[in-house]
Amino acid sequence: MLVQMMKKKGGRMFWSEEDNLRLISAWINNSNDPVDGNSKSRTRYWKQVADEYNMHAPKGKKRTATQCKNHWNTTSALISKFHGCWTDISNTYVSGRSEQQLMEMVHEEYRKVKQTDKPFPFEYWWRVVKDEPKWLNRDVAAVIRHKRNKLFESGAYTSSSNQDTEVADDTERRRPPGQKHAKEQRKGKGKMGKVRLSNEVVGQFNNLTTRKHEAIDNMASAAREHAAAIAAMAAADAQKLKMEKIKQYNELMLIDTSSFTETQKARHEKMLDFLSDAI
Repeated sequence: MLVQMMKKKGGRMFWSEEDNLRLISAWINNSNDPVDGNSKSRTRYWKQVADEYNMHAPKGKKRTATQCKNHWNTTSALISKFHGCWTDISNTYVSGRSEQQLMEMVHEEYRKVKQTDKPFPFEYWWRVVKDEPKWLNRDVAAVIRHKRNKLFESGAYTSSSNQDTEVADDTERRRPPGQKHAKEQRKGKGKMGKVRLSNEVVGQFNNLTTRKHEAIDNMASAAREHAAAIAAMAAADAQKLKMEKIKQYNELMLIDTSSFTETQKARHEKMLDFLSDAI
């Protein structure tokens, strides 16, 4: 079954959950690069994503930059809709309810927005990217909108100025260092002219490096387990086929051919030769 899932469907290569997680890891590592940042062209960016994806992909599962880009853009559109539902529900969510109840409401809202009865199949994808800076920034508008519309007990609208500042400050704190700042830090420059990096920047870099290595190790381990499973299945199938041929050979050897015609005997001998070579 695993082999069948890896085959092309409708002219396109099937993307498994393992493939998607490998693509997400490559996207995160290239999106959070503080030095190159937005200076990469789209062509160069997706080539680097594809290169990192293929570095950890098993044989037969390599992808081109175009395939990675098209699959990401198609799927991330669904992730964005789900993320929007989650943001809206979270900002109006009644405290005291469980995480499971919250997610059930989000899935229900997603089906209403999409006008479909089909469940959202990429929650695992959303959980990986939802805390990334590029996705956190998408929450700001929704947070401000809900805070502006929130009523005091007196019935008056809340002031949005402080809330807007609070949201912006929170987003700024969670955003990685900008491109210019990162390049200056790498060259040993900065506003204070000091070579030493701040503890915050060092911590962010160490955290990113640790996550990258963990993702690489996890993907490599999953790839090895996947390859081992396929090899075990292939070996079991080969052994089963061999035993079937041995059984057929033994059964043919016990057949009395004294009443056979010359043609039948020739066919019988030919089949024995074939099975003997295959065993």
